[in-house]
Amino acid sequence: HSLRRRQRQMCIRDSTYTVVDAQPIVSDVIQTLAKIPHDNLLWGILLWPTVVCGMFATNPQHQQRILDHLYDVASMLHMLAIFETQNFLQTVWLQPIDSRLNALFLTIRSSRVNC
Repeated sequence: HSLRRRQRQMCIRDSTYTVVDAQPIVSDVIQTLAKIPHDNLLWGILLWPTVVCGMFATNPQHQQRILDHLYDVASMLHMLAIFETQNFLQTVWLQPIDSRLNALFLTIRSSRVNC
């Protein structure tokens, strides 16, 4: 019973979780990313987490930091496809905040994100 109750609580919590709720976490992630040197190969495995964090970002300064990090990765790893990812995020940021996360689940749109 305890496991089922916990699962139900998680579902309730997930269904009410919003982009706005995530802003303190986005700030923490942005601060952590800033500590990683721009030429560190760790960025190669941080691409998807960076993109997902970017989808939650509402602060224009945070958004610009995400774009800058992606630009650095594209330059370092010679991955031109990341520019399409930057365009994807900029399109997401134009959407109303309460519908942004839908982009994660739209496979046609997400398939254009090449990380």
